[in-house]
Amino acid sequence: MLKRSGIWAAAAAVLTMVMAIAIAPHLALPAYADSGDPAMVTGTEKALKKNAGKSNAQILYYGSKGGWYVIAYDGKDGDGKAITYTHKGKTKNLHTSGNITLLQKNVDAFGSYNDATLTNLWGTQYGWFKKKESDEWVPSLVRVAIEDGYLKKENARFDIKEQRIISPRTLEGENVYYSDHDHQPYTKPQPDFDPNKILGRKVVDDELWLLSEAEVLALPKNIVKTNGVYCLRTPGMKLQEPFSGKAPIPYIRCVSTDGTFRGTSYSDLEMCKAARLHGLRPAFDLKPNDIIFTSAAVGGKESGNVGADALTLVGKNSNNEWKVTIWDGHGDFSFGDATTCDGKRLNIPYYSAAKENNGFISAIIKDAKGNIKYYGRLKEVTSSSTYGTVYINIDGKLRKGDTLLLFNEQYNGDKKTDYASQPTEVEIPAAAISHDMKYYPAVEPGCGKDGSSEYWECRKCSRFYSDAEGNNEITEGSWVIKGRSHTP
Repeated sequence: MLKRSGIWAAAAAVLTMVMAIAIAPHLALPAYADSGDPAMVTGTEKALKKNAGKSNAQILYYGSKGGWYVIAYDGKDGDGKAITYTHKGKTKNLHTSGNITLLQKNVDAFGSYNDATLTNLWGTQYGWFKKKESDEWVPSLVRVAIEDGYLKKENARFDIKEQRIISPRTLEGENVYYSDHDHQPYTKPQPDFDPNKILGRKVVDDELWLLSEAEVLALPKNIVKTNGVYCLRTPGMKLQEPFSGKAPIPYIRCVSTDGTFRGTSYSDLEMCKAARLHGLRPAFDLKPNDIIFTSAAVGGKESGNVGADALTLVGKNSNNEWKVTIWDGHGDFSFGDATTCDGKRLNIPYYSAAKENNGFISAIIKDAKGNIKYYGRLKEVTSSSTYGTVYINIDGKLRKGDTLLLFNEQYNGDKKTDYASQPTEVEIPAAAISHDMKYYPAVEPGCGKDGSSEYWECRKCSRFYSDAEGNNEITEGSWVIKGRSHTP
């Protein structure tokens, strides 16, 4: 019977920013302690939910730029409470249900300014690198910069597979400036200012966005503060410079390195100008249904040496840093019936494995409660091994009630996103089959020529024995008898 990697039930919607430490993908070193959460879990909830939006929020490595804080899970914090804000007596949710909301851990520099360009750069709310007629979010250069840098450019921070499971978000519009030259004092908002809206029309399809003032206020202070000044999507104030006689100028709203808001008074703006740097700190929503595994960012998918004995006990993650394995591609991968010659090692034929960098045939063992007990990379896929047989040693590892699952994956190393086919259960054969032995007769060693003792190789399980019945397994090459040296 042919087993095929299934597309997720109900056709789950079809998914690296600093570089990870360079470690050979199939030799990831363990980096977890003996206590903490399991270093590899199915899905995302067990790993990413419990501290969402808290001071100890989990950090997910996604894309090529580094870590992202989990600031909401299913629109709620780690205690399951909706994250809200109140405006004009109405309480509204800040984050969307059904998604994981992520905030970049550090500020990404958008641009440095010099004195000659400051006048023009500060002439609008969002259009910082040239004069723009509009102060609205949609035509702004900052919105374009986010889309280009993270999604569209050749070296975008998210690859096309990662982009696939980003969930677009609606940004409510029709906001007003925090304050303007007709309203005093400048440090207090206008009555109609909404701390969660943008200037201009509503946007329904933004894949990344900047935080709003309301979203900042809902975060713990240690997450709000970061390595640089960063901009918000909610507008700042519209102000006429003292004694200038010029028309009022709209200014951006930003958060300083100490976590306080800027863009609410003229003195604040002068301080921001003097810094000459505003950064981007975007957020986005991730669809959890397309995530197969969440594992410790370092050492979470530890495997033994590639081969039949690769299955390795899953340890514990001693910190809150994670990575994910996404269901994407590998749709043609399939495998046939497992057989075994001794009940200890399985032989499984497979077909149509994806030919790609860091490609492997891998397996996990789950216990009766669905916890992942073992993980291992069994065979590296090359151009000549997209079809073949994979061997798995289950002796002492697969117990009653456990499930063995096989899948084709691209394993990219620590702090990088992996991609895989849907793990599919392997049916364990009810009984062992007989060995199919090939006999190699003994060869006498000679002068300068090695010989060998007799041995047998099973054509089914590719193991070696010193007897025809397969009772005494031997290691490959152990039959070699060294030849005699030449005598002068």
